Amino acid sequence: MRPPQHSRDAGDFMTDQHASHAQLDQALKPTAPEVDREQFERDGFLVVPSLFSDAEVADMRSRIDETHKEFGPSATDLMSYPLLREIMLDERILGIFKQLLGEGCCYFGWSSYRRAQKRQFNRTFHNDGKGDPSNLRSKNLSDPAKTNYPVLRFGLYLQDHAHHSGGLEVRVGSHHQFMMSTNEIKRLFAREHRLSLRGFPLGQLYNVPSTGRDLVVFNMRTHHSGHFVRPRMCPRLALPAALENTLEKWLPESIFLPVERSRYVIFGTFGIPSQELDCFAKSRTLPKGAASHWRTTTFDSPENVQLLETRGISVNTVALDFFRSKEGMATQSQ
Repeated sequence: MRPPQHSRDAGDFMTDQHASHAQLDQALKPTAPEVDREQFERDGFLVVPSLFSDAEVADMRSRIDETHKEFGPSATDLMSYPLLREIMLDERILGIFKQLLGEGCCYFGWSSYRRAQKRQFNRTFHNDGKGDPSNLRSKNLSDPAKTNYPVLRFGLYLQDHAHHSGGLEVRVGSHHQFMMSTNEIKRLFAREHRLSLRGFPLGQLYNVPSTGRDLVVFNMRTHHSGHFVRPRMCPRLALPAALENTLEKWLPESIFLPVERSRYVIFGTFGIPSQELDCFAKSRTLPKGAASHWRTTTFDSPENVQLLETRGISVNTVALDFFRSKEGMATQSQ
């Protein structure tokens, strides 16, 4: 005996229609491409090509202009700016970080934008793996050859640097190498560093050939410098930052390829809950001028927490809690 056939009313068809639209929206929603995690762990950086369209790049530049006009230079994190929050929540970006960091990927309130910067004469090679349990103001002092640093940053360089100057220069594989700087050498002789001989070979310098459509991701312990210059006669040649400063200061601009247009960059940082992330996050509250960032941020608002968590990103408030604790103690001592 066949089951009775029930007629379907208009509500049934409307439900089907909404479900169909939801499925279509999901199908059309951009998704993160698969990235080479092994290459990233070897080199300390990667470029995800053509993640965005030219129209999206133009829109992001416009959003920065509008945000800058309303709020002034970047003073807090991107989740606190209505027009820039959508960029931080882009499923393509978040999907790439979830691939690279795995389970537990979190956001802790450290992101920013840069707009229309002038020519640079003070480039330095550095790594941003800051904060050690023994000293939050120092670099992370663990042996880079034996440890993985679980804090990563993306950069959206919203103009061409494949055929122009002004982009990111890295030392390949340097997230597992000792940072050769005066302060770090002093710490080495003071036996503050925990190093093995494998941490000493220096990797190759490389000018990252990103376009405005690409996403650049790098480990915060990767040695890098911003605003590289490309010699016009040998555009693939990557130069030490100090030499770039000297050459650009004394030689005519025509020697180098120009920056394509005003330099717009968006930075965002994610990590895995760990001692390294706690130290790094807390260290970001210490520099002069950082107070306004942490006083005005709203990344921990219920709305923003829900937006991140529904996309598989947890919210870590270790830096914000540390900053508020410091401010509370300072107020009590007055």
